[in-house]
Amino acid sequence: MATEKAIEAALRNRQMVNRLIESTDKLQPPNLITTDQLANLMQVSGRTIRNWRTAGIIPFVKIRHLVFFEMKDVLKLISSNKRQ
Repeated sequence: MATEKAIEAALRNRQMVNRLIESTDKLQPPNLITTDQLANLMQVSGRTIRNWRTAGIIPFVKIRHLVFFEMKDVLKLISSNKRQ
């Protein structure tokens, strides 16, 4: 009897874990790039990227001492500065 309850509890826990895994699989993490990667992509110096960041030209994410940029913000910056 006690073993059956333990097995049922384990199965419920396993089902809960499976649902959690399925739901996190659907999450799309933002595409983050570093200052150096962005500088390379834009063909400018890292200092220029830091200046843009300080001036508020491009939004950034800071996690402790690490700075990242979301690709969607980079693409937005490029398209908003497009000239004909």
